Amino acid sequence: MAANTRSPSFRLAPGTGSIISEAEAEFIRPARVDEKLRVTWRVTRQYEKRGRHYYVMASEMVDEQGAPVLRRVLHLTFSA
Repeated sequence: MAANTRSPSFRLAPGTGSIISEAEAEFIRPARVDEKLRVTWRVTRQYEKRGRHYYVMASEMVDEQGAPVLRRVLHLTFSA
């Protein structure tokens, strides 16, 4: 499983890092070699804790028929 920052469409500002403070994954079924998968993710919530801003990101991986393979929820913060 890769962090959100591994997505080709996600860019952090130079000198900024991403920190995962909490992660939850639900493996629904195994993915097969050469199977095409689609991953979508969205920020579902944001909150502040101990002076830091956190973002909750939910992602889902589905096969070509739209059947779920994996669901994941991350709590992230960013540091400079």
